[in-house]
Amino acid sequence: RKMNRSGGTSGNPLGGLGRVLGQQAKLEASRLAVQHLTKDLQNTKQELQDMKTYAGEARVLLDEIYAHGPVLREQNQKISGVLTDLAAVAKESLETRAGTDKEVEKFLTAQDTATKNLVASNKIAVFAE
Repeated sequence: RKMNRSGGTSGNPLGGLGRVLGQQAKLEASRLAVQHLTKDLQNTKQELQDMKTYAGEARVLLDEIYAHGPVLREQNQKISGVLTDLAAVAKESLETRAGTDKEVEKFLTAQDTATKNLVASNKIAVFAE
């Protein structure tokens, strides 16, 4: 078979046109695929840039936290000391109160005994009269 001008064989004059159109379709598909990949690459680059930005911001915050760490530790130690002091005062107060309660109980018992003795003494005095 002989080749004609369209690239096809003499037996099929549209064969060459079909091949050309097929190649153009493949080129267009390749071009669209490259365009899509290029857009994906740009998006990925932007996402990486955003991640770098976020990482930088996170680093700044961590640096601030680390800078405040010693101050917070010192304040926590002061607070802990105050709480320890308060606990000691509360314990001492409870112990004192417990002692006071015992003293009050002794006093009330003694007062009750004295009152009973006074009543008995008054009865004896009245009887003696």
